[in-house]
Amino acid sequence: MIALISLLVPPLFLMLVRKKIYQNHKNILKNIISYIFHVSGINWAMLFLLHYIFDSTGNLFFKLNNYSHFACNYILLSMTLTTTVICIEYCFRKKLEMHFSMPKELFKSRHTKLGVCIYAAILFYLNFIRIFDNNFWGDEVGTLSNMNSTFASITSWAANDVHPPLYYYMLKIIHMIFGNHGWAYHGLSLIPCLIIMILSLSLFWNKFGGKVSIIMITFIGISYNAVSYNMEVRMYSWAGLFVLMSFYELWEILETQKAKSYIFFILFSLGAAYTHYFAMVTVAFFYLIIMVSAFFLKKLNIKAVLMTWACTFLCYLPWTLIFLQTVRRTTNSFWVSSTPTFIDSLNYLFSFSFSTKTAWILLLIAIALFFLYETNILNTKINREKKLYISVSFNQIRISNIAILGFSGIFCILGTIIFAISYSELIRPVFVLRYIYATSTVAWMVLAIVVSKLRSERILAIILWIYLLAKFIPEYQDIYIYEKTTNNSLQATLEITSEINNTDIILASKNDHLGWCIIPWYYQDEKIQLIDFNKIPLLNKKNKYYLFVYENQDMTMIFDELDAQGFSSAQIVDSGILGTYKIHVYRAEKRTNFE
Repeated sequence: MIALISLLVPPLFLMLVRKKIYQNHKNILKNIISYIFHVSGINWAMLFLLHYIFDSTGNLFFKLNNYSHFACNYILLSMTLTTTVICIEYCFRKKLEMHFSMPKELFKSRHTKLGVCIYAAILFYLNFIRIFDNNFWGDEVGTLSNMNSTFASITSWAANDVHPPLYYYMLKIIHMIFGNHGWAYHGLSLIPCLIIMILSLSLFWNKFGGKVSIIMITFIGISYNAVSYNMEVRMYSWAGLFVLMSFYELWEILETQKAKSYIFFILFSLGAAYTHYFAMVTVAFFYLIIMVSAFFLKKLNIKAVLMTWACTFLCYLPWTLIFLQTVRRTTNSFWVSSTPTFIDSLNYLFSFSFSTKTAWILLLIAIALFFLYETNILNTKINREKKLYISVSFNQIRISNIAILGFSGIFCILGTIIFAISYSELIRPVFVLRYIYATSTVAWMVLAIVVSKLRSERILAIILWIYLLAKFIPEYQDIYIYEKTTNNSLQATLEITSEINNTDIILASKNDHLGWCIIPWYYQDEKIQLIDFNKIPLLNKKNKYYLFVYENQDMTMIFDELDAQGFSSAQIVDSGILGTYKIHVYRAEKRTNFE
């Protein structure tokens, strides 16, 4: 009984007071429906307050019926809430007049442009301060280990690797100019971020508007994937830049059909193809688009398109044989063992910021509306009576260039993912999510263009921008803290192990990256012996040994074997960091007679 009073009386009070103030005269059925809405609204609000503000959980009916103190507090809080609602509603209805408007030129004003420039500078600075990190993981060290080689040797190494050579050439040039410095290697990967920000503030702003620019700057500056690859000593950030510029030049071809647009399209496409093979797959879909636009839509010059195809083929021909050999080699043997799902691949493009069904439904609705608007099927406007007028017509369908560009972006995104998954499932797994990072830049651009072309686009762009910042800022903080912590641990590990000299021997596992490349990179002047820790070889008692093992390595058998060979062991590094790996370091030397 007490529970029913607590739940039903405050909403009745609210309804009666509102009826008295606003002179609402309704029939019995409408009053009943109104009361049901009041009961639902007030008690749902109370449940929210109890759970999130007062940390009160458990069966509400049970607590109301069995704890009189709780029931009194519930009624008091509920009556306070209803009184607050009445006062706020009265102020809004009778005393306040509010008008919300947003200037149409918001994204065109000079002050806005200056603000966005400052915003871009801040995001770039957040990336720039991370280039002084000296901690590299296995693939990065594998790349850097070849920088003392000649260009011919790098070409030969790339031919036996699974990636094209362009990025390695750029890294070699950086090495020749600045020497062996971590900040220079990281800085090379950061250059595409700077270029995309500059293009967003100039070229993209002029062509697509400020909304597109702000969204692009946000993604390239602070999204989780971009923050990672803006610093990683690998080719992914450059592949993303080349793919994005190929996409932009596709737009220029559709708009102007100038010779320089075709030339730049070829150059950027080749840059993508010579940087990463999956980037080559992505730009290949752009070539299908211009072919369809020429032969079927009659929007492009057929001769110009055929010449574009021919020039690209001839320029990639020197590497084609090596590419085919790479395909054959990876088909026979490759390290990937599983294939990402289609949904995971789509989520990855946006750094998993749209990982709920609701978010994807909203994105699909936005894309559908975009194409309906840009094909002239759907039209909306507000007439003089301030009523929304919606018309749907299939009589005057037109396909705008921006619609073709949007379709091209979606086509290349889906095409790349489907190709990667199909190849991996039908032939051999070769696809990992980071291989489609280059396609992400197109996904960001398509999303930005779609939002900019919808009705109430200014409000939608601001909502999207705030949402992305809310998702990405905490992730950036996690990355920054992790990188700073691991780099400090790395420096501490290197400082402690500086006692190792060229007469000592480092023992490392021959079965993983730590022994293959990480230790040789950080201890280039020391003697390194790769062994199987499950079977310690006979050691020379004249030498001092240092064992580098993973943090979770079981040392019981290793210590017993060292002891049997007459060596004493001492740990000198506990939970250190080397190349992003957590390690222990032990010193083993001949046991003295006193031990």
